[in-house]
Amino acid sequence: MDAVDRGWHDYRREMFGDPYLVWHEGADFTALLATTGAERERAARMLLVGLDAQDALAAQGLRELRLVAAAPELRAATAAGREPELRVRAAQALYALTGEAGWSRVVAAVLDSPAPWGARVSAAHVLREFAPTPELVDRLAAAVRDPEYLVRYHAAETLLGYAGRRPDLAHHRRWFPRLAAPGGQAPPSEQDVAGWHAIAAELAAAAESATAAAPADPPAPAAPAGP
Repeated sequence: MDAVDRGWHDYRREMFGDPYLVWHEGADFTALLATTGAERERAARMLLVGLDAQDALAAQGLRELRLVAAAPELRAATAAGREPELRVRAAQALYALTGEAGWSRVVAAVLDSPAPWGARVSAAHVLREFAPTPELVDRLAAAVRDPEYLVRYHAAETLLGYAGRRPDLAHHRRWFPRLAAPGGQAPPSEQDVAGWHAIAAELAAAAESATAAAPADPPAPAAPAGP
């Protein structure tokens, strides 16, 4: 780790606390949002350092600060080849800053990818912030059939939200037990997988009314090619 990276990691701990708790509980942006003047300027500089280090938390921080001036750096962070979690959070930030719905395509691409399950869970969750479209419904329905339980869970909750239903899968006893199967470390049976497919179809159908009048997703705004 070079001096620049160490500077970011020290600042990250100073501003957001223990990295494990940030990962496990989610970041608390209260202290960041309370900054003013020179302290706010330092925060913006350090978040850009963190973004360059491919830390997704930095993208989230820039979103919280509504730092429109960081849009070029955030666009670069969405490029193919960057860390998947970073791509998701940078696209989320850009949507908040620009209102361009095409950034959903970057998020959906991570959801569809062989990225680590944590990044795909984030993608499924972040898609709740975008208006439903037929393409997003299809992508999320595919994720409801994912081998990773948490990916299935969060994709299903996003589809529930798209359908105008309570986005809390545990509340929907019709689907939750089947989607959670087989549980533990047991491999899924053919019946389990068939159940996931059936739920995906039901949830996609439930979301159709919300997407019937929606246009197809616009293309994502241009981002630089990845390394």
